Amino acid sequence: MGSSRVRGLGIVLGLIACGQQPRPIVLDAETDTPGDREDADAGCSTDEACDDGYFCTGRERCMPDGRCAASAVPCPPTACDEAADRCLEPCGEPGAGGCAPEATCCGEAGCRDVRRDVAHCGACGRACDVDARCEDGHCVPSAGVRTTAIALGAWHSCALTALGEVRCWGRNEFGQLGNGTTRSSRTPVVVRGLTAAAALTSGAWHACATTTDGGTWCWGRNDWGQLGNGSTESREEPVLVMGLDGVRRLVAGEQHTCAITAAGELHCWGQNDFGQLGDGTTVRRIRPVRITSLPPVAAAAAGAFHTCAITAAGELYCWGQNDFGQLGDGTTSRRTSPTPVTGLGSVATVSAGSWHTCAVTAAGETHCWGRNDFGQLGDGTTERRTRPTRLAGLHDASGIAGGRFHTCAHRADGTVSCWGHNAFGQLGDGSSTRRERPVPVRGLVGVTALGTGWHHGCALSGDAHPHCWGNNEAGQLGDGSTTHRSAPVRVVDP
Repeated sequence: MGSSRVRGLGIVLGLIACGQQPRPIVLDAETDTPGDREDADAGCSTDEACDDGYFCTGRERCMPDGRCAASAVPCPPTACDEAADRCLEPCGEPGAGGCAPEATCCGEAGCRDVRRDVAHCGACGRACDVDARCEDGHCVPSAGVRTTAIALGAWHSCALTALGEVRCWGRNEFGQLGNGTTRSSRTPVVVRGLTAAAALTSGAWHACATTTDGGTWCWGRNDWGQLGNGSTESREEPVLVMGLDGVRRLVAGEQHTCAITAAGELHCWGQNDFGQLGDGTTVRRIRPVRITSLPPVAAAAAGAFHTCAITAAGELYCWGQNDFGQLGDGTTSRRTSPTPVTGLGSVATVSAGSWHTCAVTAAGETHCWGRNDFGQLGDGTTERRTRPTRLAGLHDASGIAGGRFHTCAHRADGTVSCWGHNAFGQLGDGSSTRRERPVPVRGLVGVTALGTGWHHGCALSGDAHPHCWGNNEAGQLGDGSTTHRSAPVRVVDP
């Protein structure tokens, strides 16, 4: 791409600019001097008419016969910017044309694409380690990076690595993969600009992360203001959430987001048609609002259009849409402010599916309530419940995750059990049979983290690497295919 080529009797020097056809300088094969440009336009009258905009030394001139010809030698090899696919002057010389917008002048090293050059990654002279690659200006080890957290959206998945990077894969029509494009990916891509991420969450079509300095960044769909940056414009790269400091935890619903600060304050933003922000209104918020009616909060969960929070004292509150009894207060009435869920005792963890909710108590008992038409409550029935119902036989859950119509639990022995809808294999038991009681996910041991999307699930196993199963039509399982999987498969290394 950066070398000369032979065409007929002349050697054509120069490169094709992006989206343009070249106007190459032709050297006579015998004298090695400029000759007439082989694709010259007839009828020129001034030298300016012959200037094609390339930054080579000198300029083209109009010959007496009305044809354009080069008046100077072509660019030296150091001026060929392969990333931009065009020929430039040496970038370090006075009066030179410089590098194309896609490249950076690195002195004697010439024009370099610092987005991808392993010897100049992110800046001139900043070299990546051996066996690493440069992706969007960040050095990324080729394999073996430990994953510390996972978060799943409707049709995409994200993972937080020990390096503080976030990688996402799957559907990307709103930029929810965060890599600056709207192209879907069947394998992980690095989210741009995040190098010190500490916590992660995914909504249906957006994702957010906190950084070690306490800042919060979001990307993806934003028509309800769920990115919290004061606009409703979707973003393909992370943008800073306005007015938040010291954030430690994040949760996201279908089109709303909430954050817990180090002081235990809960702030929410985005869609609020059902009162899911908990501020006593149904007004959409494009910036975070603090939920002042709650005591200090330790954990939270967000469903499609409802939200729940556990206080520092272990009390559970829920609010928002309640058509299926997902708030657990014994009614189907919508609530715009936090409402207590009773009968559970001290609650350790909570998860919200689209229209159902599950909680694990400090005693290890699992209770679920809300919509149950696919057995997603795990109580052996398909009856809707407006109050918490205990799951018989599940006494050792340490974590829980609710999907669209299914639920999974992380058990104390490092295994995972799931129940509910299973048309895409999202229960991970090797079948597509609906289950109204928990069944074990095949082949998972030593699990440390668990997440569910609409119709898929992922877990971090003992090797600190994500394994996923279920629906894969958008590549959200990360195995390089779009084949549904009824048992876990390993996410491929990027």
